[in-house]
Amino acid sequence: MNRTKLFSLAAMVVVLSGCATKARYIEPNTAAPRAQLSIGVQTVKLISGFATVDVVAGASKCGEAYPDSKRAIVISQGNPLISNINAEGIWVNADKPIHLVTMMGMDGFSCGQALSFTPEAGGNYELQAVGQSSFSRYVAPTCKVQVVVRSNPNASEAEVSRPLECIR
Repeated sequence: MNRTKLFSLAAMVVVLSGCATKARYIEPNTAAPRAQLSIGVQTVKLISGFATVDVVAGASKCGEAYPDSKRAIVISQGNPLISNINAEGIWVNADKPIHLVTMMGMDGFSCGQALSFTPEAGGNYELQAVGQSSFSRYVAPTCKVQVVVRSNPNASEAEVSRPLECIR
């Protein structure tokens, strides 16, 4: 078995086991100030891909697990073993920081990024995850994750997220 297939199999096992054992994110009460967070995943892949979004309590020590991680969103692209969770998005508490950890996998390439932003009450935000796998030694795989405000469909997008750095 070549390395790409082995890595793809290992990544799928990790994702599937995480879905089965990880606590689920609970959306805030409708009476509380909240904002909408949708997700847009754009990947260039040959076979299949996935994206997960976890809500965490904050930064972690470098190399350690994030505290109080809750699975909020799962998007499957062509993988019948992974079920979507909240694929249309989630409601989040407004006026206080929210910390997100994302993971994308495409054809044996995976990437993860942690970020944070503070949504405003009634706001509409989109987590944009863009990735491209590559089997060419001349084209590097790419991965970018950001949260943008979606106040007006005709307005330009403004990034509101910042990296969630680990604690050294």
